[in-house]
Amino acid sequence: MAVNVKILRITSFFALCASLCGLLSGLAGCAFSKAIKGIKDAEAKKEPVRVVAGKRINLPDEITVREQNLQAQTFIRKIQQSAENPELQIREFTKVLEGLSKSPHILQLAEQYPRVVEARYVARLNGQRSVITDMNSTEWIGARYYAIRAEARDLSVEEFDSSAYLVSLVDGSVLTLPSAYETNAYTGRVIIGQDDPSRRGIVYIKRGMMVRGGIVELKELGLEQLIHAYGRSQQHETGRFTYDAIGQLLEGRRFDVNGTQVALRDYRPLEMKQVIGSYTAQLGPLNDVFKMTLRDNGKVELYENGVKAEASGAWIFMNGEVQLIIPVQGFPIMVMQKNSNDGLAVVGVIDPDDGKRMVIPEDDREIFPRYVNPLPAGAILASSVRIGGVLIYDKEDTSGFALDGTVVEYYDAERTLLKREEPVVFGRHHGTVTWWYRNGKKQFEAEYVSGEPEGRTVWYRETQKGAPDSTEYEGFWTNGELTRATTWDAKNVQTGQVDDGDGTLTFHHPNGQKRMEEVYTNGKLTGNKFWDDEGNPVESVDPEYIPPRPRPIN
Repeated sequence: MAVNVKILRITSFFALCASLCGLLSGLAGCAFSKAIKGIKDAEAKKEPVRVVAGKRINLPDEITVREQNLQAQTFIRKIQQSAENPELQIREFTKVLEGLSKSPHILQLAEQYPRVVEARYVARLNGQRSVITDMNSTEWIGARYYAIRAEARDLSVEEFDSSAYLVSLVDGSVLTLPSAYETNAYTGRVIIGQDDPSRRGIVYIKRGMMVRGGIVELKELGLEQLIHAYGRSQQHETGRFTYDAIGQLLEGRRFDVNGTQVALRDYRPLEMKQVIGSYTAQLGPLNDVFKMTLRDNGKVELYENGVKAEASGAWIFMNGEVQLIIPVQGFPIMVMQKNSNDGLAVVGVIDPDDGKRMVIPEDDREIFPRYVNPLPAGAILASSVRIGGVLIYDKEDTSGFALDGTVVEYYDAERTLLKREEPVVFGRHHGTVTWWYRNGKKQFEAEYVSGEPEGRTVWYRETQKGAPDSTEYEGFWTNGELTRATTWDAKNVQTGQVDDGDGTLTFHHPNGQKRMEEVYTNGKLTGNKFWDDEGNPVESVDPEYIPPRPRPIN
């Protein structure tokens, strides 16, 4: 454990990060812009995950993950040890690109294609054996990769073939002639990033066509790797794997040719997921107070007085403990355990220079409680109010005056996920009342005037973030009475209607079965019926059956 900790400090938390744009910069262009754009779009939109079987990239099982973790940790150590030996670093990059996937297919590729060249010596040629630079041209599709002949690569060697190049006497530019390339299309591996010590990649090519590829890039925090599968040089699929700072696999994702996520597998233990979040921490020699956020990607962010601090770091979870690493001179590695109040107790420190651990006695341990965001000005938690008749009061206010303010509720104890917001004036709803789903999309919205619904009320089904809204109910109220309303099913087919205060509204379960029927007469609710998701009538129902309506806080 001490060795790993020391490596973390020395390497400044190197990242193993894949980036396909520029992957084949030495191969006359990047063939993957469309897929990468799709991946970024999918990440931004957090589109729903659809698991698709039978693809060429598989997300590893738990046993394979344990083996890969050891390989990733060995890779970090050897890359640091070989900092002054570029050739050794290239070999280590190649090993990790081929070794992190234990699939027999990858291992066979390494054996089948022993030949290795640098990317700058490979290009895609057209029928006249000229280099194709335009990926959008008709020549690009189906064209094959060729390698420059060994005797046409190095100007310094005695057998260098200068006839393979044409030098302009006007501007000194050099043109590579078709004779510079080998007669047969290339078969073997291509190493990418020879000129960039922090970036390496590898592509497998068979008879001029790409079979598989990937790239790794050293950054400051976390580890990521992308693996790519091809058919006839066209990308089929991408696998993205995220590791923490010491090489433990956190999650794997699979994307199709358009960059749409089609599978996700989370490898983090439950105990690790439970400590993700924000804490109030006293750090540094002066015990300055920070908001410390442990991100799910192994990154640590610090905020002081609402401003993000320059210092940041990483955290790892091992043997039930959190280790906090902040790369600041003299700052020890802090070892923490979750306590009974959902906070973190500092149980020890590790010297980043020699890896020695010091245990802190239980009575002397600092506690970092969960960080709770302050309430907005004038806001009060829904749990802190009471209903008295038709008015809303603050439970703690003994003056007898009704509430003036905004009632709020959150999904989480840290108050980062807002669940509902309800303005109250003189104890009555007044203004726009809004409820949200956990993913931030609206669930319910209604207008109130002095406690009475007035105007539009709408209820949305829960959909994925980034997906279009799905409206189940829309109604219009005047003086507390429903004048007109419509309900729709999940396919946007109308299921109910109220006109001039009279009519029936029908709601459905996600499986399409009828859930509830409401009858309105002269704008008032005069009857309702309920069914379970198998179509059986039920007498009483869970409150979730009933869509939100203008009503007092409950």
